[in-house]
Parts: sequence; C-alpha cells; structure tokens
Amino acid sequence: MDLYVAAMKGAFAEENGGDGFIAIRLDTLEGLGEKGKQEVLDAFLDISSQIYDLKDIETDETKFIFYDNGERTMLNGTKDGTVLSVAIEEYTGDHAVIEGISWFGSLGAVFPKYEATYENGAWRLELISMAVS
Repeated sequence: MDLYVAAMKGAFAEENGGDGFIAIRLDTLEGLGEKGKQEVLDAFLDISSQIYDLKDIETDETKFIFYDNGERTMLNGTKDGTVLSVAIEEYTGDHAVIEGISWFGSLGAVFPKYEATYENGAWRLELISMAVS
C-alpha cells in the first residue's frame, strides 16, 4: 500500500489538475483488499478533503469534462481535480519499478516511472523516466 501511495503522490507532485478532488483508480491497486484500498484513499486526505474511487464519480459532470466521439462518451478532462493510478512493472518485495499516473485531461497527464527501494521502513523513489501528455 505504501508503495502505491508514494508513486501516486510523486506523480501528483510532478503535475496535476488541481486538488479540488482526487479520484483514484482503485482497480490498479493489485493485491489490496477493501481495507487496504480505503487506507490508500485516506492517505490522500492531506492533499484534498474530497477523495473518491474513480468508479464512483466517473460520470459526474461537476467534476469532469466529457467528449462524445459518436460511439461513446469518454472522460476528456477534470475540473480542478486529478485522477491518480499506478502500473507495476516489476516487484520483488523490497524493490520495484512502478509508474505513477497523474491524469487531468486527454492532453494533460504525467507518467513518471520510478525505481523504488524499501529502506528503513519506507519506500525511496528514484525517477528513471518521465512521459508527458
């Protein structure tokens, strides 16, 4: 859980769409039960008082801008908020390669990739690459 939080907070610090709300794609948090997912949500209360599972608000027009491509309606951007998620590339217990994702629009997102090492009770992140949209 701490690794996921560290990577998403790192991505948020790189760039974000605001802190009016934080929506987290909980389906990207592999291996966590409901209690662990709730702890991840709670870990972002120091950034915003409005923290959500993305699935619960993904159709909220007060939080998102939508794009209709004729076949379906898709998220196009946030209104003073950020969607966070992670992608694990490698994990071996005390070492990981993880991508934190901070998305706030179709043309607004950062994808920092970190090499993470667990030392002295905490994850230390080293930025190894960055993609920007």
